[in-house]
Amino acid sequence: MSDPINGVSNPAGNIPTGSKPKPSQENATPPVSASPTTESSAVVNLTETAETLQILQKQLADAPAVDQQKIDSIKQALLEGKYQVDADKVAEKFIEIEKALGKV
Repeated sequence: MSDPINGVSNPAGNIPTGSKPKPSQENATPPVSASPTTESSAVVNLTETAETLQILQKQLADAPAVDQQKIDSIKQALLEGKYQVDADKVAEKFIEIEKALGKV
């Protein structure tokens, strides 16, 4: 027997195309229990480092992503023509980045 739409043949001939065979009782998998069979209490001990990391994570989550006051002061300085760029400092930072990338 073949499926006239998809051209798939059914060698067993007893399973209609598009339906799934029902598992027999002997091959059926027993349901898995979601709860453990023995009662136990789990205790988790964090190291001092892990506790410190948790504190730092919370502090970072609570901190603003941008220092808006600093941005506003730089914008104002730019508008007034008072913002000075220190070329030596910029060059030093570029060199640090290049060293960190292993290019210098």
